[in-house]
Amino acid sequence: MPLESPHPPKPASRPDAPPLARRPVAETDATAARLETALRSSHIALLEWDLTSGDLVVTPGWARQLGYAERELPSDLREWSDLVHPDDRERVLETVAAFWQRPWGDGRLEFRMRHADGSWRWSLIQGSAITDAEGRTRRIVAERVDITERKRGEALIAGQAEVLEEVASGAPLTDTLNSLVRLIESQEEGVRASVLLLAPDGQHLRHGAAPSLPEAYNRAIDGIAIGEGVGSCGTAAFRRAPVVVADVETDPLWKNYRDLARAHGLRACWSTPIFDRERRVLGTFALYHGVPTLPAEHHRALVESACHVAAIAIVRRREEEALRESEAQLASAQAQARLGSWVLDLTTRTGTWSTEMFRLFDLDPAQGSPPLDAFLELLHPDDLATLREQQDRALATRAPVTVEYRSHPSRPPVRHFRAQISVAEGEPELPRRLTGTVLDISDIKHMELELREREAQILQAQKLESLGRLAAGVAHDFNNVLTVITAATELALAGVTPDERLRADMGAIADAAKRGADITRQLLMFARKQTADPVALDANQAIRSLSKMLGRLVGEDVRIVTQLAPGELTLKIDPIHFDQVLVNLVTNARDAMGEHGVITLETYTRTVVAGDPGGPEHAAPGDYVAVSVADSGAGIDEQVRSRIFEPFFTTKPRELGTGLGLALVSGIVAKQGGFIEVRSEKGSGSRFCLYFPRWDGACPGAPQRASPARQRGGETVLVAEDDPMLLHLVERTLRSFGYRVIGVESAMAARERSRSEPGAIDILLTDTVMPVLDGKKLYRSLVSERPDLAVLFMSGYPLDELVRRELLTEVDPFLQKPFTPTMLAERIRDILDATVATRKGLP
Repeated sequence: MPLESPHPPKPASRPDAPPLARRPVAETDATAARLETALRSSHIALLEWDLTSGDLVVTPGWARQLGYAERELPSDLREWSDLVHPDDRERVLETVAAFWQRPWGDGRLEFRMRHADGSWRWSLIQGSAITDAEGRTRRIVAERVDITERKRGEALIAGQAEVLEEVASGAPLTDTLNSLVRLIESQEEGVRASVLLLAPDGQHLRHGAAPSLPEAYNRAIDGIAIGEGVGSCGTAAFRRAPVVVADVETDPLWKNYRDLARAHGLRACWSTPIFDRERRVLGTFALYHGVPTLPAEHHRALVESACHVAAIAIVRRREEEALRESEAQLASAQAQARLGSWVLDLTTRTGTWSTEMFRLFDLDPAQGSPPLDAFLELLHPDDLATLREQQDRALATRAPVTVEYRSHPSRPPVRHFRAQISVAEGEPELPRRLTGTVLDISDIKHMELELREREAQILQAQKLESLGRLAAGVAHDFNNVLTVITAATELALAGVTPDERLRADMGAIADAAKRGADITRQLLMFARKQTADPVALDANQAIRSLSKMLGRLVGEDVRIVTQLAPGELTLKIDPIHFDQVLVNLVTNARDAMGEHGVITLETYTRTVVAGDPGGPEHAAPGDYVAVSVADSGAGIDEQVRSRIFEPFFTTKPRELGTGLGLALVSGIVAKQGGFIEVRSEKGSGSRFCLYFPRWDGACPGAPQRASPARQRGGETVLVAEDDPMLLHLVERTLRSFGYRVIGVESAMAARERSRSEPGAIDILLTDTVMPVLDGKKLYRSLVSERPDLAVLFMSGYPLDELVRRELLTEVDPFLQKPFTPTMLAERIRDILDATVATRKGLP
């Protein structure tokens, strides 16, 4: 709608014109020239519209402010309306029309006009109407001031206020950042903005807000790693400084992202880091353009304000998230700690409870806090006196007190509580209110009980360890004694004829020594100093051999009955392990019966078939040798039966049981690949059935001895043994087999004797554990001087214990004490022969 004059043009009447003061023409022209120069150099655009003639005169300021050449401006005021923003045009026309009707009035109008570059610039038009004597408007004089920057500033301030209001109201961070981005975009034509947030790892940027950028582009850059050459944003976050890229197509920072930007019409990107108060990077704020361009001065101020507001929003949200997380953790901790609080009015004997208090005592909060008397009924009667005493103490001393009490046994399970009682703050001399907390310490009490039990178990284990060390030491010394007895007996038997009565006595000594060696092995097994040595064993024969000892173990008032299956029932197990299993089970059976009863030992076979629904769980299919131990005792209830194989679990008094016997039985059977079944009912006795995989091989017969001629030799043997009695017997033994023997009682003496001996020494026979210098170090010392020297180590300790202590290795030649003269001679001969074969290169 073009502008039109409210009055038709009418030629001006010269006689009616007001008189003008006459001035010289030159002076008037000079003044006009100065005025025109001033107007051209100013930022004010003037307009004069003669409504009578229709003439329109504008100063050059209009063209400069709107970016047009002077000749490009409309010559007719009616065409000027086309330059007004469509959203403002109707308002402008109405205001101008009203202005024409207002005689001698001044007008003020703000609206947008189209700039030559297509953008819209805000105009402030202030006009004056000049009327004739009849009050009709004849001329309009107006000035235009470009207020675009002011409008932008006002809009920016208002928009920032709205964004900050969103922050204060708790709006989601994404919504707040989107509002901020749209605000910045509204300040500049053709610009698109984005916010990227630094991830918690400090190494990547995640999408924050970019409502005007293509979604595909946002997804592509979401999660990019910061670093040099990672576009504008990744580089700005890495450098901690603004990065301006005027042309994405040519800038090396965009080398790896150029195709992505081109695909979405992005040619320029200016990115600025967002910092918090401590100058820590929070993210980046970027402006994108569709054409190559550099930022103007007002862009810098615009981005700075955006980064400031973004930092406020990000920090606020992170603080709120941290606070919410902290509050959630606190609430969770209070619930997990089972801590309640209360306030008690002593005058009315009523109180106020926290929600946790109701949960602690399993009450409905809807019923309200119970009065004091009702609360006391919830507590254990035995604890009420202590509670009242501590409450009176708090009132008397006005100092906090702590008391523990239990819940009433009529409301199982009984729980333990620790309460703190204090006089409420601000109470007068005679307090009327108490406050306090209640903490459920039931778990702590149970842990304390378990800790005491565990301490007792550890103490028992320490006793067993000490006993084990003592047993190992005893076994070591006893092996030396047994070696002397065994060797002396064999040497003595060699000189006794078969029909002499003395031979039977010497045989008894030899059998006793063998039995002593077995006992020594048992001691070492108990002390965990002896490894298992599985052999083929007949279960029936093993039970028969052990029956006498078992009879002495249970006493005369308990009868042992055996029911053994016919034939051989062979299994492969260390004999000591088998003895331990039977001894533990028989001992438990005796303790379960008291002073009188019957223990039945039974053997039989069983075949486990795969997929048998009645078969034992986790048992491999096959044939098994079964050994059962049954008693006529009181039986085991189901609750105890489920725990009997746990280490340290026992129903016996502490002085009578360690809780390790059945755990040991279970471990031995499982190691053999077997399983256990327990059948027991309260009052009907118990039966432990052990199933071992049946061994197809035969039990070993008597050992084959080498011929006496094979055992003899003439080499020189250096013997180092710190037990004089054993040393003497070893010397005698080896000489009896033809060897030349040099005996010494210490490692140091052996070293000196080797150095002083002019002749050859073929083999060193040395005790492994000796004072000052052990056997292995002695051998290393001697072999450095005698490279061909062979060695045989001997000890009352088992080889695996010596290996564990790094005194020997598993491949070192070793002879376990006790040994017989024949065993010693055979071992010496084997080593010497192997040494000679090695020197000759024989296999």
